[in-house]
Parts: sequence; C-alpha cells; structure tokens
Amino acid sequence: MKKITVNYIIDFLAILSFFVISTSGAVLYFIFSKGSSRGGVNFLGLVKSEWITIHDWGALVLTILILIHFLMHWSWFVDMSKNIFRR
Repeated sequence: MKKITVNYIIDFLAILSFFVISTSGAVLYFIFSKGSSRGGVNFLGLVKSEWITIHDWGALVLTILILIHFLMHWSWFVDMSKNIFRR
C-alpha cells in the first residue's frame, strides 16, 4: 500500500476518533451531569459507564493514531525544526 494511502487512512481514523471523543464528551458533560450515576438514566440506550468506556477507548485510539502520524512524518518534523531553529 502506498504511503499516501496509509496516511489518508490514519488521518481519517483520527478524525473519526476525534468525533467519537467529542460526541461522548458532550454527552457526558451535558446529559450526565456530575454525580448523575443513579440507575436507569441512559442516553441512546447507554448508561453513563458505557459512555465513559466509549470516551476512554476513543481517546486511546486517537492517541495511538496521532503517534503513528507523528512517526510517519518524523523526517518532516526534523527538517522543519532545523529550518526554524537555524535562524
């Protein structure tokens, strides 16, 4: 597979993970207010602990994808750092 295709897939999955984290974070903040862990409260059929699990896994996936993205572009970071700090 070409590097550009792999890069596209990594970037697409990172954006998708970002939206998962953003959505689950908004649900946790606005729907499940602090301390609302009482039974029976759910949103879209999921209770607070399930939303937290989705949020945590999304964050882990995004972190891994960002690390992969960073490693794929390591030479660009090195070159840009040399250009910026040379001045």
